[in-house]
Amino acid sequence: MPARVRENRPTVAQAAGQLPMQIMGHVRRRTRVRRDPIGSRRGARGVGRAGVPRGAHNLGLRNRLVRLEVSNLEDPEILMSINNSAVPEVNPLDRPKARWLLAHSILSNMATLDGEVAGVIVALSETSGLDSEYYRWFTERYSDFVYVDRVIVSAWARGHGLATKLYREVEAVAAEHGLAVATEVYSEPPNAPSLAFHARMGYHKVGTQHSATEGKTVVKLMKCKERARSKTG
Repeated sequence: MPARVRENRPTVAQAAGQLPMQIMGHVRRRTRVRRDPIGSRRGARGVGRAGVPRGAHNLGLRNRLVRLEVSNLEDPEILMSINNSAVPEVNPLDRPKARWLLAHSILSNMATLDGEVAGVIVALSETSGLDSEYYRWFTERYSDFVYVDRVIVSAWARGHGLATKLYREVEAVAAEHGLAVATEVYSEPPNAPSLAFHARMGYHKVGTQHSATEGKTVVKLMKCKERARSKTG
């Protein structure tokens, strides 16, 4: 059973060098105060290709005010910690790969609740050169898009809209530059919560892909597909 990040989650103060979110010369910082009612299921369970860890909500966060902030993610240790706590729902991430992703991302953000890191997202351009069969599926067929490589929300932080917030930041960058947003979700075995989340967010199926390496199938998704250019006619 995957370990949870809550037992060893880093704080913003511990993540030395963290800055407000910087994207292509723009500096943005968002702070949201929200009260979630008991039993609320806002946000996503199982988002991105593999999704968030499954488990009960942290009762200490429910039915009280929380401070949700999104800022730039620069520390590979934070990315590794959040990512690897979600294995096997996501693929393991080592330090060299984490560093590569942050160095080549067009956007890499972390979300915090009351100063505690609770979720991450990494998005890449079509020219980043990511060594991934899932990424190549899109680059072989389209141009003019942003690729969401991974988005993970810790189990204890679900129900506070983190996944939606993280995705909205990527979508804002894509809209600013006239780009589509591309990603994928496991469909065999199915990740029903993630599929439902992406449908609510306006993502549409553009194909499927089977990975012989992983023995799994993903559904390929895009939002604002009309902004992308097809390479196949």
